[in-house]
Amino acid sequence: MLDPLATKYRYLFVRLHRTKAVTRGILLWEELVERLWRVFIWIVLFCGIWLFKIPGLFEDTGYIAANIIFLSGVFYLILSDVRRFHWPDDQQVYRRIEIASALKHRPLSAINDTLFDDQKPETRKLWDARIPSIFEALRKIRSPWPRPILTGQDKRGLRFIAVLLALTGFWIAGPEWSERIHHGLVPYGWVDQAADMPDILATITPPDYTQVAQTTLQASSGSEHSMDIQQGSKIQIKMLSRFGAPHLMMGDQNLEFDDIGNQNYAIEVEVPQGEQLQVRQFWMRAFTLNYNFIPDTAPQISLQEGAEVAALPDAQVQIPLLVKDDYGVESVRLRMNLDPIVEDAPIGWAQEETRSVMSPAGMDFKLSPVYDFTANPWAGLPVVFNITATDMLGQSTELEPIHFTLPERDFKHPIALELVELRKRLAWSPVDDMIPVSDALIELLQYPEDFQDDPVVYLALTSASSRLVYGYQSRYLKTDALKAMNKDTKEVMALLWDTALRIEDGNLTLAARNLRQAQSALENALMDENMSAEDIARLMHNLKQAMGEYLSELAKELQKRLAEGEDIPMLSPEALAQMIDPEVLGSFMDQMENEMLSGNTRQAQDMLSQLQRMLDLLNPNMAAPMPMDMMTMMDSVSEMEQLIEKQEKLKDQTQEQAKKLEELTIERDYGEHMSPNLELLQKWGLIEMPPPPEDKQSYTLPGVDTQNNKAEQEALRFILGQLMLDADAVLDKIPEKMGMAEREMLSSSEYLGQNKPGESVPHQDKAIEYLKDAQNEMSKQLQERMQEMMGQGAPLMGQGAPQRRDPLGRPLDGGQDEGNRPFSPNSQVKIPDEAERKRVQETLRILREKSGELSRSKEELDYFRRLLKQF
Repeated sequence: MLDPLATKYRYLFVRLHRTKAVTRGILLWEELVERLWRVFIWIVLFCGIWLFKIPGLFEDTGYIAANIIFLSGVFYLILSDVRRFHWPDDQQVYRRIEIASALKHRPLSAINDTLFDDQKPETRKLWDARIPSIFEALRKIRSPWPRPILTGQDKRGLRFIAVLLALTGFWIAGPEWSERIHHGLVPYGWVDQAADMPDILATITPPDYTQVAQTTLQASSGSEHSMDIQQGSKIQIKMLSRFGAPHLMMGDQNLEFDDIGNQNYAIEVEVPQGEQLQVRQFWMRAFTLNYNFIPDTAPQISLQEGAEVAALPDAQVQIPLLVKDDYGVESVRLRMNLDPIVEDAPIGWAQEETRSVMSPAGMDFKLSPVYDFTANPWAGLPVVFNITATDMLGQSTELEPIHFTLPERDFKHPIALELVELRKRLAWSPVDDMIPVSDALIELLQYPEDFQDDPVVYLALTSASSRLVYGYQSRYLKTDALKAMNKDTKEVMALLWDTALRIEDGNLTLAARNLRQAQSALENALMDENMSAEDIARLMHNLKQAMGEYLSELAKELQKRLAEGEDIPMLSPEALAQMIDPEVLGSFMDQMENEMLSGNTRQAQDMLSQLQRMLDLLNPNMAAPMPMDMMTMMDSVSEMEQLIEKQEKLKDQTQEQAKKLEELTIERDYGEHMSPNLELLQKWGLIEMPPPPEDKQSYTLPGVDTQNNKAEQEALRFILGQLMLDADAVLDKIPEKMGMAEREMLSSSEYLGQNKPGESVPHQDKAIEYLKDAQNEMSKQLQERMQEMMGQGAPLMGQGAPQRRDPLGRPLDGGQDEGNRPFSPNSQVKIPDEAERKRVQETLRILREKSGELSRSKEELDYFRRLLKQF
């Protein structure tokens, strides 16, 4: 009804709308306060209780009871107060404005009124009389003030106690306020898992032989990760679960986690070939790991290109092999059997031998193991070699069978040759020839001078003869006589072979065999997980003892052969002493023993493999030819030594000539009777000798002629030129020092041609210095070549041993020690030994376990993870 007047009194209606909006907001606020204040004060009260940790007085029971009371109160107040909330309507708004504006007769309520019958004049007249009062009321309206609801609801002011308790609790709790409130809202130990703490810990541990570091993933529920995983890796997953044991899904497998307490669950399995594994909680995916499975391929083995199986001059067999594996070949096993084409064979036995290799990962590795089958009665017959390479995982690859005629060893000593022939008779006719062979042995005993009256040989022959007789007689006394006779025959054959070796070589071959047996026993012990530390220490002691005996016998044999004028194609005693430093070798053996006792089997096998390659290089009979480049280098070193000696003799001769020339010059220029005194005074520095007349400087004095010295110097220079050409052919370069020595020789030769020996001597000194430097350089390269044959980094050499460096490549002691050896005790850079490394690994394992116990408090987990970063 007021619409026709709305345009005229528009400003009054705008004012009315603003006042209505403000009043509606005030009414809404009062409604919310009235319906929610008890819920709010209830929450504030319990926040203060939690901030003061009052439920903690009763441990978990107190927190659980407080939580139940709190939740019950919240639900009750919501049901009793909040559900009565209603939105303010227009009538309430108008009525609140009228009350606030002190308007009588509720004029605002009539704004929306309409006439029941606007056609009656009386009704119309009455309405027109009412309109002025309404507009008058619009001019008087004003916004109301909020009413103090809480004063009437909480007459005793208990709400202030709750607020005060909460404010004081915030002040006391400080930064921990959120944790304390969270602990009250979520009891049962869940508070230890803050939002920033992961609830899943996955640890992937690759096999040790891969040398790949362990990986730890800290993840939250629903996360997804990707990574490479090597074959044989194990994964351990720990998870905090409040709803029972989760499950691990791997392909078709569904594995349930183990309960490890405090709502923590764990599982450890080997990662199978695939692409993904998932941790599921009911139907939800809690953790996903996408991985690229890297398989461990089988090793490769073949003969070296262009090389064949060779019979060495001492009848040992050398097999040039080439192996390769993605993580390294652990061992090579050879089995020798008689070729099936041999139908009627003598007594013999198949032999099997395993050698540690420990080749570099992913690289071609050449090795030429030497096998001694000379003691086998099958020597001289066709045999088959089956060679198998095995990697760290145990995968094997077999080489194509090698058919080979087993070589026989030649004996020169007549008695040794006779014993070998008797041994063959037993092998081919073990029963019928027992008595004839025994008689032949008795006959050899009649002439002990033929074997130098060696009591060991005498007792061995006596024992062999007696055992043959008793063995033959037992044939008629026992039912299993033939089996016993064969056993006795084999033992007698072995005794005869050892006796023949003693007569032929002395103790060298036997010492080499004992050394190989000690090494083989130690190698087998390393592969046996049940072998005790005492057994390993005993076997290591046997190896050290056998090594000492072998090197001692080797030096004796070299001296003997040199005294007899034999040509030794391998190493001279001096070269052997230079190449193998006993102190360094002893340190190497001690280090290998420490690796074994500390459980570092891989490193111990690697060092044992290096030792084996050294033994293959040092053949017991010293008859195996060396590689051509090494022979050339050794000849060059030897010729360089001779060249230095000759150059030193020439220098001595030139110095004598220079001294004589000086005496003759003084005598010519100052008189014979004055020369001794003048020379003495000049020597004491009391006078300076005046220069001779200029016209006498170029005179050739009688008795001093250096032309022969010049010719000799030119000859030495020619020899040096040939050595430079040989060095260039072997090393693909000419050592710089050799070139510098050649230039000094040229200058020396020029002064000698001018009859000036005094000016020639300094150049000869320089030439000798450069020659020695070049010799040392070539010796070092020879040492490195020897190391290459035995394996990279084999610390068995003396002067050529590689210098030990820290992980950044810096020398541990800034250089080698006085003996030119590594591992100086004065090093300031220390590398942890195996025992310390294992302690660190054990510490890391414990820290990982502690940091994976997700039920621990946040402070503890943070502490453990900070420690992990330090390691």
